[in-house]
Amino acid sequence: MRRLLFVASVLLLAFQVPLLATEPVTLRVETRIVEALENSVPYLEKDGRAWFEGENIYQEKGCVSCHQVPSGVWSLAHCYISLDSKSRELGDELLHDAVAFVSDPEIGRPATWAQILIAAKLREQGDASEGGLFDQAKKSFIPEILKAQQEDGRWKAQGQFPSQKRPIKESDAVVTMWMLVALEGAGDPQVNDSVAKAQKYLNAFKGKSNEWLAWRSITAKSDADRRRFLGRLRKNQHQDGSFGWSGKQPGNVYSTGVALFALTSSRYASSNDADSKEIWKARNAAVNYLLEKQQEEGYWLQSSKPITNKASESHDYIYQYWSTAWASLGLSQAMVTADR
Repeated sequence: MRRLLFVASVLLLAFQVPLLATEPVTLRVETRIVEALENSVPYLEKDGRAWFEGENIYQEKGCVSCHQVPSGVWSLAHCYISLDSKSRELGDELLHDAVAFVSDPEIGRPATWAQILIAAKLREQGDASEGGLFDQAKKSFIPEILKAQQEDGRWKAQGQFPSQKRPIKESDAVVTMWMLVALEGAGDPQVNDSVAKAQKYLNAFKGKSNEWLAWRSITAKSDADRRRFLGRLRKNQHQDGSFGWSGKQPGNVYSTGVALFALTSSRYASSNDADSKEIWKARNAAVNYLLEKQQEEGYWLQSSKPITNKASESHDYIYQYWSTAWASLGLSQAMVTADR
């Protein structure tokens, strides 16, 4: 009997997302997903470390930026659960180093704090003891997170985000939704007030990108809103299973990974309604698209042109890493608990 996970990782999405109880992935597809993740994990580990150490040709000084490292450790933490990997030294060392690095308020940013908190929560789920990495991260990050929140309730997206092909406030909204997941369960009245303020901002904001739709479906508080945002997202899927940056724009790996993460985080409890069946069709098509697009070296190619106004060779590499992280997150989330 073999358990290939995802329940634990979904529980972390503090919105307590139950599994979509429809048909599970077939053993053949599950095996292909495992192979894809085992192939992408070494790439995320190696290139994440190279970026942190300043050994990457595009990063001379080394850093933990909004794209590199935080997205990698989040994805790795999720993949380790899916692959039933209790100990992954390279990824865990990178996560520890990232927590220490962005604990400096002069360095940390909302997007980095949110992603690293989620990763630490995933790696330590089930262990609520004080002094653990997640506990350390909360103590370091939360005071700065509260100070960084804007009057209207959002957190600012920085780094590469302002160059993306959408209004900057829409990127702010996406980072704010990451923060809602990161802060869930903090158990602090001040944090609860901050979360309520952020939710009020999001309820009044209207975005257009498929990433925004995906995260609105994940963080929606009502079933009606969840269905509405997922329905809008599904309408933008192409016949090959891919999603574009916005609307029906040409499909790409990054957007498809994000969309798949949302489709497989659905809270639908019914296995029979039409919406659930359509979600599974969309999910399976996205899985197949990503499995077919992975390179032998473990990464997914991604041009920066569909997403950013500052396309370049260095940005292509940044989006390649970030897209590999999201493709891996989506595929990892697509795995279900299975007893064989």
